[in-house]
Amino acid sequence: MVTGSTYSISLLKAENCNLTDEKNTNGDTTAIHFDEVFAYIGDFGLFQWLLFLMLGLGVMPVGWQSMSSNFVVGNQNHWCKVDALANLSQYLQKEISIPIETLQNGEQEYSKCFVYDHINYTQYSQEDFSSWNRTLHVFKTNTSTTRCRHWVYDQSVYTSTIVSQWDLVCDDAWMAPFVSTCFIGGMFFGSYGAGATSDRFGRKKTLITCYIGEFIFALIAAFMPYYELFLVCRFLVGVFCIPCNMVAFVLVMELVGSRYRSKVAMQLWFATGFMLLALIAFGIRDHFRLQLVLAAPRIVFLLFVFILPESPRWLVTKGRIEEAKDILCKIASINKREFPSNVSFITNDKKVVQGKTSDLFVTPVMRKRTLIVCLAWLAIYICYYGLSLNASTLAGDPYFNTFLNAALEIPVWGICVVMMDKVGRRICLVFVLIFGGLMCLICIPLLFFPDLAMVVTAFSILGKLGASGGIVVIYLYSAELFPTVVRNVGVGAGSTSGRVGGMVSPQIGLLSSTWIALPSMIFGIFGLIAGVASLLLPETLGQQLSENISDVENSDVNRK
Repeated sequence: MVTGSTYSISLLKAENCNLTDEKNTNGDTTAIHFDEVFAYIGDFGLFQWLLFLMLGLGVMPVGWQSMSSNFVVGNQNHWCKVDALANLSQYLQKEISIPIETLQNGEQEYSKCFVYDHINYTQYSQEDFSSWNRTLHVFKTNTSTTRCRHWVYDQSVYTSTIVSQWDLVCDDAWMAPFVSTCFIGGMFFGSYGAGATSDRFGRKKTLITCYIGEFIFALIAAFMPYYELFLVCRFLVGVFCIPCNMVAFVLVMELVGSRYRSKVAMQLWFATGFMLLALIAFGIRDHFRLQLVLAAPRIVFLLFVFILPESPRWLVTKGRIEEAKDILCKIASINKREFPSNVSFITNDKKVVQGKTSDLFVTPVMRKRTLIVCLAWLAIYICYYGLSLNASTLAGDPYFNTFLNAALEIPVWGICVVMMDKVGRRICLVFVLIFGGLMCLICIPLLFFPDLAMVVTAFSILGKLGASGGIVVIYLYSAELFPTVVRNVGVGAGSTSGRVGGMVSPQIGLLSSTWIALPSMIFGIFGLIAGVASLLLPETLGQQLSENISDVENSDVNRK
């Protein structure tokens, strides 16, 4: 009998941690597969709830860091700065010095990038400015325009952003969404490193390293005096940020019974962080202070990781059996269960043949599945990040739009989880892709009617919800479509396509300057094409998972 100490700094320092002897008169050990330990420690007891809570809180910063560009890089309304008119009201400054432009939807607004040239404002008095006749003065002086060198920024929505700090407007407007591209690029590289690092050094050490790395670079980014250095920091935040989600998900899955794994969704914590971002940014409208506040909680959540255990499943694979059994004993104690002392674990000593990327294309069926899955991932993430990062630019309050975008992800997750088991994975994926694509395409004619701006906002949010549902479905569905020998490679290829889509999506928004409806058209077409193509995939609900590529070929023949 092994008895643990009372609760202290470790979650697993519990009383009455008993390694009990099973009824076995010969003293023989009981050999079990690891998944059988849940019969002793419990599938989802108090310990698993605490684990889900503590790691889930650590996933929330991933949500707000991923979408913080909505406010840190918020596009403030701006116009050319004319020093001679600095003492006048904003209205008079624009009325006197800024030409009016007609937008693609027929609306007129003051130019953001041009100013009247060759006007000597010193010859006019305050009274002249107060009674200024734009048409008369422009006509009489035959005024030309020139590009702005300096700008004035509206502070009614954001008091400051990096856009106003570094003048990321007009010819440099592409530099603002490039911040999101760099961040998602960091996530792209971080997702590759996370798996290998956590498999080699353990889940806990990887999480601690990534928590610290994200905190440090998110904090440093706020103090960066130059745009280029800020980009580097945001890239590194992305590198360390995504493993905080991925590794936490793996750790929870490894300590939860199989019948509960589909119900434990870390993306709910991501959505919660996304929602909190809108509330925090509403109260803190200065990008410097906002970045500090978004960085700070990570160091608090780090304390939770220190008191959590290493994954006993990982310890078993590394041959550290006694450590694993000690942790399992303490988990059982917290769950008011008992773990037997005479247990040994069955491990597969055979060398696992690792699939290669080229294996995804060796047969016609594998090629078809791989290309369609990659297309679906690409479409989902192009739409998800493109529409999420566009939430603050839609008509209406940017804080409310962002909050609503995030809040609606929670019921979408619940609906998709239920429907996947009711109507199948394929129908769910096809529906959410086509639904999201249609919502984006419906926006196209509406964009040319300024009075329907709020309707455009509504359809954009619906389109984004289609992409959110796609994320829920594609993770499970793509894993079931590929055989065991290339399952990780297949899901990895799809995930790579998704990250590429996420990286290019911020730049797609810039195409609205070419044609106002072009981004919506691109998002919509991708959704429709991917949705229709997904009809060619087989249903996997209730089907036995394929072990090798020949099984995939045979199953496809049998379905025909």
